Amino acid sequence: MRVVRGAVVVILLAILPGLTGCLDSREEIWIERSGAGRAELLYQFPASAMLLHGGADGLREMCAEFLAESPELENSSCGLTVSGNQASLRISFDFGSAKDLIELADRAAIDDLPGAAREWLGELAASIKGREVGFRRVIELSKVAPGIALVPKSKLTGHKLETVVHLPVVADFHNADHLEQGGAVLCWSVPVSVAAKRAVVQEFRATWPLPPWLPALTVVPVLILGALVLRRGFRRSGGA
Repeated sequence: MRVVRGAVVVILLAILPGLTGCLDSREEIWIERSGAGRAELLYQFPASAMLLHGGADGLREMCAEFLAESPELENSSCGLTVSGNQASLRISFDFGSAKDLIELADRAAIDDLPGAAREWLGELAASIKGREVGFRRVIELSKVAPGIALVPKSKLTGHKLETVVHLPVVADFHNADHLEQGGAVLCWSVPVSVAAKRAVVQEFRATWPLPPWLPALTVVPVLILGALVLRRGFRRSGGA
């Protein structure tokens, strides 16, 4: 789930080939029983990395263009702030269906993004089979920012990549680092120093709860059928 985790996160990664210092990210996604939801994404990185893509204005333009070409993302916003050599990019959006995000990841708009952006989105595998939802994401930071493994560990200490997914149900399987709210919130937190040396894998499987309106729709035809049976029974008894 792109989810987790939303597809728009790829906007940031256009800057990462020039990254030689710290990086922090926090992706948080809320998914409702209906499949709709919202996402709030925060990325912090050296401002000098933006020089490769037209500076702050170039990154803002790239972000705005991607959002404009992604109607699946509703009420979207993108804000970039720079303080000294530290830049922060905030992206937020709503989505009407988690399935739409899966389809978005397959669109040509993703293929048109810079290679580093696609690598940050990672290798995705998502599926919806009946009520079972599956998600797997693999990120190789060494492909996103070549050479990051050579950065001294002391410069990477204290920085991490975080992803938090709020589900409407406890996952049947997951590899999250820890859980919250009884297991319905999956939290991955990987130090950048670790992610620089090995792939980051995020995955879960969950049996989706029935939307609140679905049982009602199921009951209606049953009641109608019962009424028809009673009606026929009364007619027969009345005609006897």
